[in-house]
Order: sequence, then structure tokens, then C-alpha cells
Amino acid sequence: MTPEGGPFPPHSGEDLPDGMGELPKGRLLLGYQQAVHQARSIPGLLFIEKSRRIGLTWGMAAYCTLRAARSRAAGGRSQLYISYALDMTREFIDACAMWAKAFGLAAESPEEFLFEDQDPDTGDTKHIKAFRIDFASGFSIRALSSAPRSLRGKQGDVLIDEAAFVGSLEELLDAAIALTIWGGDVTVVSTHFGVDNPFNAEIQKIRAGDRLGRVMTITFDDALAGGLYERICLVSRQEATDEGKAAFRARIYGMYGAGSAQELDVVPARSGGAWLAYDQIERAEDPAALVRRLSFDNAFALQPDHIRTAEVSDWLDSQLRPVLADLDIRAGYGVGIDFARTSDLSVIWLTREEPDRSWRTPLVIEMRNVPFVEQETVAKYVLRRIRRWVTGIDANG
Repeated sequence: MTPEGGPFPPHSGEDLPDGMGELPKGRLLLGYQQAVHQARSIPGLLFIEKSRRIGLTWGMAAYCTLRAARSRAAGGRSQLYISYALDMTREFIDACAMWAKAFGLAAESPEEFLFEDQDPDTGDTKHIKAFRIDFASGFSIRALSSAPRSLRGKQGDVLIDEAAFVGSLEELLDAAIALTIWGGDVTVVSTHFGVDNPFNAEIQKIRAGDRLGRVMTITFDDALAGGLYERICLVSRQEATDEGKAAFRARIYGMYGAGSAQELDVVPARSGGAWLAYDQIERAEDPAALVRRLSFDNAFALQPDHIRTAEVSDWLDSQLRPVLADLDIRAGYGVGIDFARTSDLSVIWLTREEPDRSWRTPLVIEMRNVPFVEQETVAKYVLRRIRRWVTGIDANG
């Protein structure tokens, strides 16, 4: 049977795990699992930050099965699943096969296949094991390698599972988004693995409006409110009680200890090894800070000295002179300078000491593709006009 309508077609229940067949129709998935189905049905990029072990991958296998089994006219599409471990991909395909049987959908048995993965730098080719289920609709579910190249030549919806633990998430995400040009959605799911992890960084981009997408959060308490404890009791043949639920929650939180904030409450932990963690930087951001940008094309460096000098002088007079004239010359300033000798971006960052001993940023200057002599001209122009300052310059500068 190919599902054309509602999200939960009839099922026999006999192919579901122990206890699941006793559920009434329409209750196979818990509330938050159904919410993910609804969220995935909306086109675009979806990030889901979640607690551990709440059965979300199992629920998403149901969505992928239903979507791949639909006809093209009903919105069917192939589903491409990616994770960082082979056993996870195998488990996901097995879950999809279970759902196909439970829903009574026409599908072939899961099979392993090999695809060639050629390194574009070395030209070396290796064969990578993957898994596939083909449906009568003409679409399929494929569990692939986490290498961005594995999406080459594919089409369909992409699901990246435990994305915080895959290598090169940025490259993988770029490859996945490319598939949306011809139709297809991208869903990125994971527990957190530190504030500096690319998974959290991408979520912050969406929340800041720097990337178009949606973020969905599912904590352990959300899952408990949605029936996770009762479902566990059903599968394990235990009686569900309010006292048992409270004891279950306390036991799980107690075993995680300090790690419960990240693992259960979906609050990314501060990563070690960085001078400033991502959340510290985020809290210190000041949208009101003034930024002035100077950039040239490659041909500018080949212009005669007097032309380069004239163009930079015009920019200084029009863009920097009014800003510097408004600064309080009685205040003390810190000036951080990162000169680009071998790359094309330089930054001059001013901080001003406030009466309450705090520091604020009145001005940031970004210079892209500006020759070194002109960078030096801009720096001297600033330093001569703020009088009281201390500065730090990077080693190469």
C-alpha cells in the first residue's frame, strides 16, 4: 500500500517491537515524535537539538518510510540518511524496514551496496558500504557515509543524525543544501557536544538570522511530558505510575550528574582548549558597535602609489574622520591590530574604557584586499587621533 493521505496508515502491529502492537491506531508515535513529522513536512532547513535516548531516530525512520513510499504526485521523495557510525546506519535501515512491514507498504528487503568514493585531491578510489530499501513508489531510503562526497549525484531529502559528531559538518551541510535546488529538504539532528561545536554554531547562525532555517528543541523533560516514561513501561511490561516516573527522572539525572545540562537539558557545555568559549563571545556581542569597511579589487595593488594614497585618503576623510571626531579623546583606548601580510583581511579594533571600568567597542575597521602600506596608513591615522591608547599587534604584523 502506498500512503496518499494521513501520516499514520493502518497497521497490523505484529511486526512492531514487544508491547508496541498493543497501541491504538494513531498512537504509534509519541507527541514530540509526531511534532517532528509535522516539522519535517515544512520545506527548508530544520535543525533539531535533542536530549539523549528519547527514540527520535526511531520516529524519524517512520517519517522516512512514509515519505519514500508515497507516489511522486503525493509528495514522495527518496530519503538519504547520514550518520557518523556504520552501526547507526544499519540500525536506521532496520527500523525503516520494520516500519514498512508494520504499515503494510510494498518494499524490498534491505540490502547492502557499495559505492565508489574518489578523493578529489589524490584521485584514490575506495568502495564504501551503504544500505538501501527500494519502494514500489520508485523512491528509496539510503543510509550513506558521512563524507560530503557521498551525496554527489543523489537527490531527495537529507537527514543528518548525531551531526555534532560527524566530521566536516560545514562541508556536509553545504553538499546537502545543494540537493534542495531541485527539491528536497535537509534535517540536522543531534545532541550537543560543546558550544564551539559546528552543530551549535550553525544553530546560532539560524537564531541570529545569518542562515535561513528553523530550530526545534526537545529536552528530556519534553520527552517525559510527551509520554516517554509510559512508553518505556509499555515496552518493558512494567506498570507506569506517577511515583515511578519521578523516580525514573531522578535516577537518569543523577547518573548524568553535571553532564545532565548538555545531555538531557540540551544546553551545550563549554568546550575545553579555547581561550573564549562560543557562549562567552555571544554574550559579549554588541549589535550597536560601529563597523567601517575598506576593500579593493586585485587591480588596486597595481595602481601607482599616488593613486592608492589618494583613494585611501578620500576614504579616511569621508568614513573615519567623522567617527573619530565624535570619540572622547579624554578616555583611554585599547587598540587591537591584526595586519594581513599574507592574506586579504585586516582588522583594527578599538575598545574604550568606561567610567565604571568596563570596556565597550566604539569602532571596528575591517580592511579586505588592502595593500600593507595602506593598512599602515589607516592604523597611523587612527592612533594619531585618539591620543591615550595601548595597542597589541599580531606577530606577523
